[in-house]
Amino acid sequence: MQVAVTLELLLMRPVRRKNMVELRLEENVIRAGWETFIRLPSEQVKNGVDLDYRLPPESVALLDFYIKRLLPLFGPNPGGWLFPGGIANRHKTGEQFGNQLSKTIKELTGLYFFPHLARHFGAFLYLKENPGAFEVVRRVLGHRSLTTTTRSYVSFESDSAVQLYDTLILRIRDAIEGEVGDG
Repeated sequence: MQVAVTLELLLMRPVRRKNMVELRLEENVIRAGWETFIRLPSEQVKNGVDLDYRLPPESVALLDFYIKRLLPLFGPNPGGWLFPGGIANRHKTGEQFGNQLSKTIKELTGLYFFPHLARHFGAFLYLKENPGAFEVVRRVLGHRSLTTTTRSYVSFESDSAVQLYDTLILRIRDAIEGEVGDG
């Protein structure tokens, strides 16, 4: 179930592995009325940028099930870790976390997957549907600089951009042909 929660969070809010394993209830998983946020203050983030992500209800439902029903089965958790480790009052290490995720996905799907891949996958999916929308990707990934985002992901959108361009030109051509006729 930890893998399911991890995948959900990584797909919806693709934070870095270090931030994922260090998530604490009450400190980083914040309830505000009917909403739930993943909040990472700047001092916990690689590039010193505050990250504050509202989770969609579907993610909250899975997270709530894990927190209420399964997390207590791990035993005492005085540190309030979302992903407690084998040592009392410690979170899973990044290596344990990555290995658990990669091994489970490999066994179930045959695919090789590691936590950071979720960041690239999300950027790929978004830019494929929205070529040029680097600012959205920058915000979701928590990059400080748009240059970082553009440099990392510009190759993801080229085919989609060309397809959108072709669609526009063909639509204009069809409209002109419709007005002028076949002759």
